[in-house]
Amino acid sequence: MAQPAIRCAVALLAAALLAAVLLVALPERYCDFQTPGATGCLQPVHPEHWRTSRQWHPANSGMGLLATALGAGTGAGPDAPAPAAADALAPDPMRALLDEGWQEMHFANWPKAQDLLEQARDKASRPANRAEALYALGNLWQIRQPGADAPLARRLYERIVGEFAETMVAPWAHLALARLADNPEYESDRDVELARKPYTEILRLYPDHPTADEAALRLAMTYLEKIGDAASEDTGKAILEKHLAARPKNYLAAPMHMQLGGLEQRRERYREAVAHWTAADEAGIPSLGDRANLYFLLGRVAENRLKDYPLAARWYEKLVTDVGRDNRYFVAKMAAERCRKRAAEAAAAAPGESAP
Repeated sequence: MAQPAIRCAVALLAAALLAAVLLVALPERYCDFQTPGATGCLQPVHPEHWRTSRQWHPANSGMGLLATALGAGTGAGPDAPAPAAADALAPDPMRALLDEGWQEMHFANWPKAQDLLEQARDKASRPANRAEALYALGNLWQIRQPGADAPLARRLYERIVGEFAETMVAPWAHLALARLADNPEYESDRDVELARKPYTEILRLYPDHPTADEAALRLAMTYLEKIGDAASEDTGKAILEKHLAARPKNYLAAPMHMQLGGLEQRRERYREAVAHWTAADEAGIPSLGDRANLYFLLGRVAENRLKDYPLAARWYEKLVTDVGRDNRYFVAKMAAERCRKRAAEAAAAAPGESAP
């Protein structure tokens, strides 16, 4: 009974090794550059996939910056201007209600969170805390399942913009309204022109605020998602380049460079694509998996499109040393050795030159 199981295990191992060898040998043109996360190669996330990804759900995007700001009583985000004295989060007897309400919402205890936040909204004595309660309630009605109510969330955000425009949550309320316009409950209801207006307004009102970073990226994506439309893609590219020039170290610099790199790749401008992807890595990509995808992509493009074997080897080696036991560890290791060998051969064929 044991022999068939052993033979089966050996066959599976052989198939896995063959797949690995084929992956190393296949030129870049055979890699799947269309499916995000495809094995072997990675196309930077398609603009349409990026827009609807849960990564940019209101409960995730920007909330870390806002939570830090509210907890510290400073501006929204590390580089936001300090709030006016009237907006400062001075001690308030309702502060505990707000903190507990946020916590219950984090654990999806919707009824209790709603009760706490409504108490804070009704009893808070300071505009900043009342605005925060409205914002938290807007988030609650936008994301709670079951029972989400996007129209109610919109009305809460609009109240902040209209009545509490000087508070630190006002820019985030603007951004929440923009997201609702860009990602309606039913995709068929989406009006791209209507979605662009709030992003443009955020860039006008808060050019140096972290919300402007997401507004610029999302506005650009409404143009970049029209793949093949050169004029539209050029508009999206110009928006990102302008924002990166003004705020090169903004907290969304990495995805901005990734999208610009993807555009240059589609246009077969591989050197420019590599430059943007390198800038994305320098800006900081927190996920090890995403870094592994990027390093492998850079290695494949450098090797198969640019024929820059020293550069390709460096990116493959970076995956091996910086990421470690990724599922492409051995593939990258063999690819790095192959590229180092080709670089040495090229250097030997050109007297007076040496591979770095």
